[in-house]
Formats: sequence, structure tokens, C-alpha cells
Amino acid sequence: MLKGKSAQDKQNWKNYEDFIRKHGFKLVSIVGDGNCLFRAFSHQLEGSQENYKYYRMESVRYMQEHPEIFNNFLHDDDKYKGKLDTYIEYMSNDGIWGGNIELFALSEAFDVKIVIFHQNLTLVTIGDERRKSKTIFLAYNRSGRHYNTVIPIQPNKELLGKRVLKRVRDKKPIKDVLEIIQK
Repeated sequence: MLKGKSAQDKQNWKNYEDFIRKHGFKLVSIVGDGNCLFRAFSHQLEGSQENYKYYRMESVRYMQEHPEIFNNFLHDDDKYKGKLDTYIEYMSNDGIWGGNIELFALSEAFDVKIVIFHQNLTLVTIGDERRKSKTIFLAYNRSGRHYNTVIPIQPNKELLGKRVLKRVRDKKPIKDVLEIIQK
């Protein structure tokens, strides 16, 4: 990931990984194909990146169902001319980067608090923990405009069991179940 980077970039990345580790987590790389936010979200909730399209569509669906909230995110001078339907149509496409609007929509749609480890060594939280049923953890590299996911260094066996059961119940490929068990 850091091939061809300067010594300073490598040190910054080491500091970032140390920051994540200090909080009891480790970084898990997510495919960088424009769907990284949705892949990371899928990884957090299911243990696999493969259902990213579902999370993209749920984000879009939530925005469509709550225009009174999301119209406030757009401005008349942006490339969507303040039109939520135009933005939603754009975001419905595979490979389009998600950001703060989609994070908020996902937080609301799935009733989760999202904690983001930023590369500038800060934590950002989306969602009110008193109202949310679960917390998920993402990592964001602003310079690369990329989301990864972070998982506890000491895995929660109860959560792991739920992920495996969900994959079996949803008839996901067994290779994905085995990947979860081996982690």
C-alpha cells in the first residue's frame, strides 16, 4: 500500500496504524474501486465486502424516503444544482464514492453509530450513541479518499457467531464464512 511513498508518508501511515492499535483495533484493507465506503460498511455488518451494492442502495433508498433531511445537504451552486433526485441518481451508480451524506443515511437506515478513525489521528462519530443499537468502526484516509474498516484486536466471539449465523442464514458462500472464522 505504501510502495513508492516518501519516508514521511510511511511514518504518517505508521502513526495512523499505531493510533488505531492504541484504541484496540487493527486495520482491514478494503477494495479501492469507488465502493469502499459501502464495502467497509458491509464488512462491518456482515464480515464480508461482497454485499456493498445492498448498502449503497439502502443509503439511496433512505435519502429518497427522507428528502426533508437530505435536501439540506445540497446547495444550489453544487453540480447537482441542489436537486436531491439528481444526486440520488448519481449515487445509485456502482463505483461512485460515498461520503458524509451517505454515512449519515447509513447511520440512520441501519440504526448504528459510526466511529471513523481519520488519518489525522482524530475520531469522528456519526449518530447519537444513546439512540443507536450498535457501533461500527471505519477508517478514513483523506489523502487517498479511501475507507477501510477496523476490527477489534481481540475479536468479540459473540459478534463473530452472529456474523457466521447471518451468512449461513442468508446462504452466503461458505468461503466467506470460513474467512470470518479464520480471522
